[in-house]
Amino acid sequence: MSKRVLIAPLDWGLGHTARCIPIIQNLLQHRHEIIFAGTQKQFDFVSQHHIKIKHVELFSYDVRYAKRLPQWIKIVGQLNKLKSKIRAEHKWLNDFLSKENIDVVISDNRYGLYSTKVHSIFIGHQLSIQSPLLSKKINNIHANFINKFNECWVPDDVNINLSGELSINEKITIPTKRIGLLSRFNNNTTQEKKYDILILLSGTEPQRSILEQKLMATLDNSKLSIALIRGTTTSSTKLYANSENFDLLNSYELQTLIESSEILICRSGYSSIMDIMHFNKKIILIPTPGQTEQEYLAKHLKKKYNIAFIEQSNLNTLAEVITKLESTKIPPTKTTLEIKI
Repeated sequence: MSKRVLIAPLDWGLGHTARCIPIIQNLLQHRHEIIFAGTQKQFDFVSQHHIKIKHVELFSYDVRYAKRLPQWIKIVGQLNKLKSKIRAEHKWLNDFLSKENIDVVISDNRYGLYSTKVHSIFIGHQLSIQSPLLSKKINNIHANFINKFNECWVPDDVNINLSGELSINEKITIPTKRIGLLSRFNNNTTQEKKYDILILLSGTEPQRSILEQKLMATLDNSKLSIALIRGTTTSSTKLYANSENFDLLNSYELQTLIESSEILICRSGYSSIMDIMHFNKKIILIPTPGQTEQEYLAKHLKKKYNIAFIEQSNLNTLAEVITKLESTKIPPTKTTLEIKI
C-alpha cells in the first residue's frame, strides 16, 4: 500500500543527502509519495538526479569546524547549540504532522525527527561514537536518542562490514538492520583513461580548503594528469596549471570522471567511501584531522582491505604512496536495498 514518507538527511556537507538518493529512488519505484525536508542546497542536489518530489524547508544545524583544534573538541563546544537544534526540529516535526498526513518519517542523523504519531526510522552508520574521552557516557546518551525511534537502518553490507565497530552499540534496543551499501552511482560503464589522479574534495570549511591547498602544493611539480573536484560553489583564488578544475558536478558527470581516472584521492567520510567502493580503483584516503570517525574508518579499511591512507600532516609521503598503490579488492555486494516501510 502506498504511503506518504517524509525523508530528512543531516546537512553537514552533502554526504547524508547523497546516500538518501537510492532510498528515495527505491521508495518512488514502489509508488510511495516522498516529501523531502532540508535546505534548498540539499534539495537542489536531489533534483539533479531527475527526482521530482515535494520539498519543505528545514533549517540547517549550522555546525562550525575548527582550523587547528581537533574536530571533536570543536563539536563538544557546540553541544548546547546542537541540543537546541534537536529540540527545535522535534517541535518542527510535530507541528508539521499536525498539518500533513504522514505515515513514515525517515531521518538520516537528524536526532529530533521522531514522533509517537508515526513510524520513525533512523539511518546511521555511526551508532558508536569514537570519542577519546567519556566514550561510555557519550554512547549511552547517543543510544538514548536513537532509541526514541521505532527502528534503525545501518547503510552497510553484512559481508563487507564497511563501518566496523562504528555500527555496534549494545545500548541500542530498537530493531536494527543492515540495509546494504548506499551509492548514488549506477552500474559501471567503460571509460577511456583520461586522468592519473582524481582529487575528490568534500566536507565543511575550513578543512576542505586547507586540504585543497596542501594537495595542490604537493602535486604542483608533478607530471601526472590531475582532475580536481573542489566540491564547492565558492570560486578559487588560484588556478592550478597542472590540473583540470571542477567545482560541483552532478552524479553522472562525477561517475564519468571517476571511471576515467586511475587513482582516487578523497576524505574518509562514510558516504564518500560507499560511493568510491562502487569502483575497482586505486584509492588514497585522507581523514579530516581530529575527526575521530574518519580517522577510525581510514585505519579500519587499511587493516581490512589494505586501502591506503595518509594523515593530512604527512602529505610529503604522497608520491611514495602513489607508487605502491594497488586496486581495491572488495567482495561483491548485494545490488538490491533491503528496505521495507
